[in-house]
Amino acid sequence: CIPRTFPDGVVCVCNSTHCDNIEPLGSIPLGNAVLYRTDAKGARMDRTNIKQQSKPEGVVVVIDSSTVFQEIMGFGGCFTDSTGINLVSLPKDAQELLMRQYFGPNGTEYNMGRVPIGSNDFSLTQYSYDDVDGDFDLKHFAIAQDDFNYRIPFIKRAMELAESTGGLRLFASPWAPPAWMKTNGQMKGGGELKGDPNGPYYKTWANYFVKFFEAYLAEGIPFWAVTPQNEPTTGANPIYPWQTLYFDAEMESEFVKHHLGPTLRKSNASKGLIMIGLDDDRIALPGWADVMFADPIVSSYVAGIGIHWYKDDYTSISVVNTTHERHPDKFILATE
Repeated sequence: CIPRTFPDGVVCVCNSTHCDNIEPLGSIPLGNAVLYRTDAKGARMDRTNIKQQSKPEGVVVVIDSSTVFQEIMGFGGCFTDSTGINLVSLPKDAQELLMRQYFGPNGTEYNMGRVPIGSNDFSLTQYSYDDVDGDFDLKHFAIAQDDFNYRIPFIKRAMELAESTGGLRLFASPWAPPAWMKTNGQMKGGGELKGDPNGPYYKTWANYFVKFFEAYLAEGIPFWAVTPQNEPTTGANPIYPWQTLYFDAEMESEFVKHHLGPTLRKSNASKGLIMIGLDDDRIALPGWADVMFADPIVSSYVAGIGIHWYKDDYTSISVVNTTHERHPDKFILATE
């Protein structure tokens, strides 16, 4: 570790010539264990080999492999504009070492990544991929220069680095549609899609997803999954300061059932995607999942529930167990 001290502890500096690597686990002989330790004093995944002792002062670890809990799908982060802006501010060598830290075989081996569809609260400006009012055919759709500057190059490099450790699963999430599609006329702040749920705005919004996946696939980037909306409950707040769009559980289910699900399956760029419902704070559970999975058609499109881990003072973690017990065939993934 190249240490740099702050009031609350030590950080390890990653620069153009050095980043700390994690010593690979390798094989562990019977009767031995390996401990990796990180602390505020500067230890960063420091490896210690432990030999099991039979003496009273020794450590005995017993693992009951017959008791199985949840499967860990993976770990990852979000390819936001702010991430890309910070990366491009670094020298090329530092960029590469930092990417290896996250996605390489001697790093933390991230195998999942979230990609915003358009701008979000980690963008410098609010932008969509089609700001031409009334363009229901999406003739003017085009992914933004920020995608090419701050997302696509790093996603591609992450895919290359993760290939040796099992690959990278990408899932996409929209924060807001173009302002002309929303009832409040802007991307930020509470609002719904305009018009009737079976009208042109809902149909165009579903097609917008397909256009996004087609554009990214043309750049060599396929996706594993998609969520219909990031934090849809925030769209009920008229003064919400960031991009959002309101759905409740019934509205999201109907959008998936009649528009998003069928539309995605018609396109070669998105027909193999799985869908993740909710993508919001766990305070909405188990009710949100109960609504979505009560409809067999909606359930056929939605493979799992995405949750955000905020508001601990308001929501017990027991709602996650309840949701799993009611819908054991659906996964629960912490998407933020």
